[in-house]
Amino acid sequence: PRSMRRLLGLTFAEGLRNGCEGPVIDMSLFARKWDFDAATIPSKVQVWLGNEDRNVPIPAAVALGNSMPNRQVTLTNGQGHFWISKDLDIVLKWLSEPEISDRTAAQVECAEPGA
Repeated sequence: PRSMRRLLGLTFAEGLRNGCEGPVIDMSLFARKWDFDAATIPSKVQVWLGNEDRNVPIPAAVALGNSMPNRQVTLTNGQGHFWISKDLDIVLKWLSEPEISDRTAAQVECAEPGA
């Protein structure tokens, strides 16, 4: 909705108010090899990504997710980078579950938006 776009625009503008160093750091971290092995992350991890995201390369995000042993990678169909504005409740529900040990996945799961 228009109000969400406006809020995201204001948030983005505020993030750049003191300069563009933050996004530059983000891109440099994304573009280089990390100082740790993601395969050593013991926690359960859920990676969500819109399958129409134009900001994050989908193959790179899927590869990162698949490099972690206790992960689930979910592509939300028909959504882009800001998919969470429609599906925040899904993320909050996942975060609130006391035991997520059944979240380990061997492959990418494609889900319908809001499913």
